[in-house]
Amino acid sequence: MAKKKPNTPRSRIKNALRQLWLRSRERAAALKKSGYKCVDCGVKQSAAKGKEVKLEVHHEPKINWTGITQLIFDRLLNVPQVPLCKDCHKKRHEQQIVKFTKEMGMKKHVGVYLDYHGYTIADIILCEVCNSVACDIHHIEARGMGGNPDKDVSENLIALCRDCHDKAEAGIITKEQLRAIKQKYEDLL
Repeated sequence: MAKKKPNTPRSRIKNALRQLWLRSRERAAALKKSGYKCVDCGVKQSAAKGKEVKLEVHHEPKINWTGITQLIFDRLLNVPQVPLCKDCHKKRHEQQIVKFTKEMGMKKHVGVYLDYHGYTIADIILCEVCNSVACDIHHIEARGMGGNPDKDVSENLIALCRDCHDKAEAGIITKEQLRAIKQKYEDLL
């Protein structure tokens, strides 16, 4: 009998990433685009008994799974952790957002969005409507004159490219459509 591999935090991270990839839309799209055939030899995927052929999707360029696993371990599991009640935890995040946005010279709502989604200012963020590169964090419900801080919450913020932002400002893309897109995106997370 084969020896069972140890169940470590790194092995669980790697397994979770693999399961995420195996169930991803991108993987399914690559298989569909190829017609469920190997692009090198043309053999077709099959589940027929005795003629089983499974296709795998190769990453170009090769993915550094060990590096990704280590990054997640270092940033998520191997950091000081402080138990806090829900209210204090929220307050601590709000304080970090205020400090971060002041240091970076950005508006508070951008910091809220980046923090909620785990982005940094170095990340390329995609438009949640058309998947091109986003350049604005848009308030679905406008803050109004003077800026209502109650509108600076992740549920009211959506990343948009310049074209989609202009359409949203003009009402071509409605608030209801933006909320539906936001909810669809959140359901994927």
